[in-house]
Parts: sequence; structure tokens; C-alpha cells
Amino acid sequence: MSSFILVGAYILRKLADIIAHIYSYFFDASSFPPQVPSLLAGYDNGLLCALNPCAFLSRCRQQCGPIYRVSLGSMRLVIVSSGDAISSVFLASSQLLCLDPLHREVLYIVAGVKTNYAYLHEVMIRDLYPLIDRCLSPRSLGQTTQTFGPMLLSGIKNLTRDHSKSISLMQLTNEPLYTATNLVMFGSTFPTDTYKDFQTLNKSVPYRIGRTLLHYWPSYAARMRLLRSFMDYLQRGEVNDCDDKSACARSMHIFKDNNFQSLEGAQFVLIFLWTIHSNTMVNSFFSLSFLLGDPIGFARVRTEIDSAVQNFGSLEALLQAGPDGLDDPSFKLLTSAIMETMRLTVLQTAMRQANCDFDLKLKDGKMISIKKGEHVLGDVHAVHMDGTVFSDPETFVVDRFAQQPYRRKHLQTDGYPFHALGGGRHACKGRWLAVYGIKVVLIILLHLFDFNPAEENSAGWCLPRVHPRSVAVIHTEDDIFVRLSPRQAEKGL
Repeated sequence: MSSFILVGAYILRKLADIIAHIYSYFFDASSFPPQVPSLLAGYDNGLLCALNPCAFLSRCRQQCGPIYRVSLGSMRLVIVSSGDAISSVFLASSQLLCLDPLHREVLYIVAGVKTNYAYLHEVMIRDLYPLIDRCLSPRSLGQTTQTFGPMLLSGIKNLTRDHSKSISLMQLTNEPLYTATNLVMFGSTFPTDTYKDFQTLNKSVPYRIGRTLLHYWPSYAARMRLLRSFMDYLQRGEVNDCDDKSACARSMHIFKDNNFQSLEGAQFVLIFLWTIHSNTMVNSFFSLSFLLGDPIGFARVRTEIDSAVQNFGSLEALLQAGPDGLDDPSFKLLTSAIMETMRLTVLQTAMRQANCDFDLKLKDGKMISIKKGEHVLGDVHAVHMDGTVFSDPETFVVDRFAQQPYRRKHLQTDGYPFHALGGGRHACKGRWLAVYGIKVVLIILLHLFDFNPAEENSAGWCLPRVHPRSVAVIHTEDDIFVRLSPRQAEKGL
């Protein structure tokens, strides 16, 4: 069965190349932005994009340049793939370019919301986003995550008690992070056994976006189990271990104020979780994967971590220091490794729709005429793979951002066209929590353990294959299995 699938995928890729070659004869470069040609009213382009979005955008960019129009069936898009143009999109007001259609799609794909979308979206904008702004800002993050480091350490220790067995690197870098984040955001009564179902649902997202039935039933069953678990949490309504100003108490107030104790509330919680975790878990996994594939970089980051642990006196003391303690020049290389991972894994920005006709002004003075109803998409991957900006762009370079002057409350990417965390009016609201969480995962794992390939990876460290239907951020169905052994200095742990 798998051989037929591989042959089919190969044939489709070759067909896409042939179609792209044919279309090159119909290309008209006289208009700006130029239009990607289509023989079937955009539905041919829609199919090619659904099969492999990143490859499709790359072919269009080679043919049309960094800014172009393309029709995917009935959907009309303007694609921008230069740093200045993406920055202009981020700076545009929501009155001009709105995210409502994207939110509707996410609510449906992830949480199964088919009715009452408008009310859930209103609560998301009115209550959820301000909560995230308050609780996950650099000023408040330390208070929100007071117990995060110790909980994450405990989760990793529980997962790694048996050193005789190999362990999934995806589970190792994701499950403790997922659980600890949920507990600081929702309190100790939040269910702690939902990771596997969440991962099953999250892995199905590329298929669900393309409306493919593959993986549909397992992910549907996982979603229903998640929703039942969250409904039980909401109906109990208990956050006894949180003060009134904590994130978990405030989130429970939102649920109660909007009478979210039924299916709607559970769907809202699921969207909240997916917003927090989907990109962070990918980057946590790939950060360690890239480091394992770069032995010299791995050793340098580990040396930096060990030195910091020694300065703090112990790993536990370092974890108690919280985000402010880790926002320090002594972690320049570690932070650079995380930023470099995000540069390599993020593919596109969120898609926005024009509410009216307007001209999008670029920094060079050019104007892009945007029509009402058109969607605007930023091809971040193209910018991050630009060899004129990033030397050797396809390679993981651990210290790429470590040469920048260190500034607290900044992410060491100033001066680069770095769009992995949004920007302008649309900067990722959870970016500080994401970077802090991945830092803590890597600090614990690199300080406590040595890594060796399991039998499944006997050929050595190989990066997982990128899912061809990856959208927004790299997805993979592969995993890396490792054998852990406590480092000599940590044998007693």
C-alpha cells in the first residue's frame, strides 16, 4: 500500500513540474503584481498548492518574482515574499486586512465549530487576546510561570525513569512542555492526560486544511475525547490553587462570564490550547533535532548551559529564576539556536482578507493595489531562505544570531528580516512564553542527559522529513528515537 502512495506522490510531483513548464509560456510580466497563469480558472493551481504549498509558492516566485497574484479556485491571493512587503502587511490595520476568515477556518478545522462562530470569535477578540497580552507579556510572564520550570523538570524526570528503553524525541520535547504550560495557564485541576489526543489532532491539521479524509477518523475521535475532558474541567470550575490575578483564575473567569460550561466552552479551550502549542511544540522538537545533527553546536550550547547552572548553584535554582533569569547574555548561544530553528521551520504568515480596495505601500515607494475580498499571504520561508540576507540559508547555523548585541526583552533578531514571530500590529502574543518554554526544555535535557541514536536511528542523526502539505510551519510524521543516559555529574537524579 505504501509503495502505491509513494509512486502516486512521485507522479503528482512530476505532473506539477510539467504543468509549471507549460504555464511559463502563458506568463505575462507586464502587470504588477503579475498574475500566475491558470488553464482551469484557478482550480489547477488550487490542486497543486494543496499537494505541496511550499513547492508551489517556490515555483510561482521563480516565475513571477517576489510579489504576485494567484487564483486558487475561487480564492484570489496576493503573495508577498520580500521582507519589506511582509513588514508592510504586518503594519496594516485590521480594518484594511482582517484575520476573521482565518479564525473561522481554524475554529472549524481544529475545534469543529460549525455554528455560533461569531460569538466565539467575539469572545476570542474581546477576552482571550487581552488575557494573553496581560499574562504573557515580558513584564508579567515571570508571575504567570512561577511554577513552570519545576513542573517541567518533574515531567521530564517522570518520562525518563527507564533508561533501558528508547524514547521518542517528539514526546520528550513536547509532552512535559504541553502539560506544564497547561497547568500554569489553567490551574492544577486541568486534565493532564490529553497530550496524545492533542498530538493526534494536531498532526491531522495539514490533511484537514486540504479536506483530505486520511487520518480523519482517528483525529475526530481524539478531538471528541479532548472536548469531553475539557467539558468536565469547565463544569467543575475549580482553580483552588490560583490567586485572582493569575492566568488560570482569569481564564476561568472568562469561561464563567460567558457561560462556557458546555461544548462551546470546550471548543474554546481547545482553540486556546492549539494557539499556544501548535508552533511551540514543532520548534521544541526541531531545536533539539537540529542540535543533535550538529555535534559541535550541541557541545557549545551544552557548555553554555553547564556554565550557567554552575553560576546559579544548581539546576533547580536556575529554573526558579524564571524568564527574567534566563533573559541573560549567558544564554546567547541557546537563544540563537532557538531563533535559528524558528527561521527554518516557519513557512507562511497568517492569511488576511481585504475589507476594501486599498493600496499597500512598500518601503521603496511602490504600491500594491489590493482589491476587496482578496487574501494577502506572506511567504516567510522565501525571505528566510534568501541567500543575500542569510548566508548558507538552508543550513542550521547555531550562532547565526549570537553575534547581535544582547538586549533584554529582545530576541536577538534585530537587523534581520525575521518574521517567524509576526511583527508590527500582528506580533505573536505568546512569543515570550514560547521562547522561554523551549529554553527550559533544552536546558534540562542538555544538562541532565547524553543522547545516543536508538536502533531505529542506527544510521545516525537524520532530520525528519518535511510533510509536503505543511502549512504555516513545518509538519512531520517522522520521529527520532533516542537512548538517554544520565551524565556523570547527574547520576543521582
